[in-house]
Amino acid sequence: MRAGIPEARALYQVTVDAPFDLMIASPGGHPKDINIYQAQKGMAHAAAAIKSGGLLILCAACPEGSGSQDYERWMMNPPMRSHEAVFERFEREGFQVGPHKAFQISRDAARIHTMLVSDLEDDFARAAAASAAGLADGD
Repeated sequence: MRAGIPEARALYQVTVDAPFDLMIASPGGHPKDINIYQAQKGMAHAAAAIKSGGLLILCAACPEGSGSQDYERWMMNPPMRSHEAVFERFEREGFQVGPHKAFQISRDAARIHTMLVSDLEDDFARAAAASAAGLADGD
């Protein structure tokens, strides 16, 4: 494995001289964008190259919704209304598969502005965005 690392870096890694103000990114199409659970990985990689306060436009179809009922339950019951609420609850309850995606999304979305271009149903996308961004219903 160690012998393959330089080859993998040569094929897949690019140097970023300075963080970007704006990035349009994709997790890589199907199946990497099959749901929010998988698409978050593309968000995390892109966010690493965006300056604080910059904008990420993540294009991920997400035809299977969130991809995790545990994530949905954790985000909606009670509704997480801010990144700080996500951080506090995650610290209090500890690592759990599913809710860990809420932490990872908030970790990046608290630092950069994010937009998701997807095929999610409008009502689900609004509820997820409200919870993830700390918005009141209807904003």
